[in-house]
Amino acid sequence: RLRTARLALCLVALCLAAATRDTLAVVWPLYLKAHFGWAEKEYGLLLPLQQAAAFGLVATPPLQDALGSRASLLLAGCGGVACHVSALLLRAPSPNTEGLHVLLFLAGGLLGGATELLLVSLSSTALPPRAQGRLFALLSMTKLGGSVGGSLYCTAQFQVSLDAASGPYFLRGGAAPVVWLALPSLLALLALACVLPPAAGGERDASAEGCEEVSVEEESSSSIEASPRVKRHDR
Repeated sequence: RLRTARLALCLVALCLAAATRDTLAVVWPLYLKAHFGWAEKEYGLLLPLQQAAAFGLVATPPLQDALGSRASLLLAGCGGVACHVSALLLRAPSPNTEGLHVLLFLAGGLLGGATELLLVSLSSTALPPRAQGRLFALLSMTKLGGSVGGSLYCTAQFQVSLDAASGPYFLRGGAAPVVWLALPSLLALLALACVLPPAAGGERDASAEGCEEVSVEEESSSSIEASPRVKRHDR
């Protein structure tokens, strides 16, 4: 039951992370143009920075080994959500605000990518090795569903939020889709953290226990298959 709950929460969090990533990929250029007056030339200069920041994802496995899955997931997941929401609340057209906005957005993208890697890693520990192929197919379909939902629904709400003249500040100016995704994402991450071992030692114990269960099942199945041969040999 614990593994099933862990897998279900991983799928929900992964779907929301994919929806947030694809929504921001579409609306960020529009946000920069609407609030800061940036054209395609200025936005094009940010693409190399985004690609260079992606190399920071190589630090995700060492971080997970050092801090444990629970701490690294909370750090990357909650930090990414906080960076994205904070970046979309900075709208004053000044150099300092624009620079801070870009830094927060790049940091949020890096942490969001690390969160997806951690969720895939945690999902792979919920099922035995013989089911890994079906698991990764399910993960791909989950990410695709989040991407489609973010691209179709959340991006459509961006213009509504951008044109809103009244309402809370954090829901105006085009920030509403990301804010709406932030709350369920945080809830899914916190719920997932509650069913994870607190430290790396506990994770090793849990994984070792899972390996022992799988080995016991394989030994029992092999003994069942071998028993008719022994009987025929005795005859």
